[in-house]
Parts: sequence; C-alpha cells; structure tokens
Amino acid sequence: MKNPAGRLWLFLNDSTNNGVGPNTAILNSWSEYFGLEAHPTPEFLEAVAKVVALPQAIRSVVEGLIAPPVPKEYLVDELPKAENALTLAVNFSETIGNFRGRYDAGTLKSLEFCSHVLNSSVPRFIEVDKDTLSQLHDLLEDLMNLIRNDESLTADVKRILFEHTSAMSRAVDLYKISGVDAVVTEFDAFRGHLARAPEVVAAAKRSQGIWKKLEEVSAKVTVILVLLHAPFAVAGDLDTFKSSLVIEAPVTIQAPEPAHGTPEAV
Repeated sequence: MKNPAGRLWLFLNDSTNNGVGPNTAILNSWSEYFGLEAHPTPEFLEAVAKVVALPQAIRSVVEGLIAPPVPKEYLVDELPKAENALTLAVNFSETIGNFRGRYDAGTLKSLEFCSHVLNSSVPRFIEVDKDTLSQLHDLLEDLMNLIRNDESLTADVKRILFEHTSAMSRAVDLYKISGVDAVVTEFDAFRGHLARAPEVVAAAKRSQGIWKKLEEVSAKVTVILVLLHAPFAVAGDLDTFKSSLVIEAPVTIQAPEPAHGTPEAV
C-alpha cells in the first residue's frame, strides 16, 4: 500500500482470493474491500475511479525512476492485463469470474515486484500504520458530529467545516486505494480554505469543542506528514509540528543543518 503498484496488487489479490463465487457481481465482490455498501453510490463510483487510475499512476512513478535496477519496461509489462480487467469496472453487474479471467498470477507477481522496486527506489514511500489512520478516522467522525450539532455556527461556516472534514474522512476510508497522500492532500485543501476564510477560523475558535478537535486532527495528520517525509526529517521535528496548528500556520518539514563533523542524515 506504500505505492500505486502495491495498492493495485492488493486490490487484484483481494479480488482473486476473497472467497466469493465466480458468478458474484463485481459490485458485491468489491463492496467489502471498499468498506461500502453494495450499491452504485457516488462514494462507490469514486472508489472504483481511483482503482481504475492506478495503472497510469504506476507508469508515472516508474517513468520518474532514476537508474532503476531493471529496465523500466519490465516493471510495467503486465499492466495491460490489469487495465483490460479494469475495463469491466464500468459494468457493476459483470461477474468477478470474468474480471479474474483478464489477469493471472504473472500479473500479480509483476505488480509485487514493481512495488518492491518502487519502495527501494523512492524513499518517500513510507508505511503509515493502520492504528494511526483509524485514530484519525475516529477524530474526524467526532469532529463531524460536533459540527452537525453546533447550533451557534452559521450555515456557511457549518458547510465549509463539514465538507472538508468529510472529504478527509473519505480519503482515510479509501487509503487502500489512494494511499495516505490523498489524506494529506485533503488536509492541505482544508488548511488553505481556512487561511482564506478568517471568519470560519473565528467561529471555530468560539466553539471550544470544535477547536480542540481540530487541534487533535492537526496533530494526527502531522504524524502522517513526518512519516511521509521521514528520509528528509529528523525525529525532533515531531514535537515542533505538534505545537503548530494547521489553521494558524502552514506545516513545513525542514531538517536542521548537520552539525560540524556529523554525517548528514539521509
């Protein structure tokens, strides 16, 4: 799950080995993986669209590799089979058996190998543990409940806070498909909107429950940011980040200058 190849491998591996019969509709087969009900809702369509986009994401990352251990074409030579299978995703009544028939064990092995190469070649692909994501999800759910029930907020303020919180929650739910980068992207969008809307910040500050929960969400996303940038940051950065609120200042990551005679961290 650290990179798009790993996420596509995980999805296809689950589709292959999830134990459902070959005549099961892909809608029903994939619902448990997505953590969604087996209905063609906007959320389900969004999840499928993100899966369909993974092969192109793999090609983009592979193309950007510098001096990979094998020729780049070897890393993507099985992608056409995966893409052929994913063309069936537009028809939710299609069976999982037909979907499985479009790729094979070689496709899975190739994606797994590609994922290993990307993990070793692109140090930014760092795993974020499920407990951290689960805790963030719970915090966001609490925040959404606070926003719903706060009668002091105007309709516009409530809409802005809820839309961004909900978008972050969906990104956490779909981390197996989009990776944790999507969570950070939504976090940045939230921070940017708040920076442009001081009246929303003022309203949030007047509600101690919402403000406190925003602090907690910010601190949890900060942990993810540190993990994502681990090759370029030092452990001491974490305390600095936790003391900074997302709605008051941008979160940046900058490793200190190495001390004289001390090798620079990599």
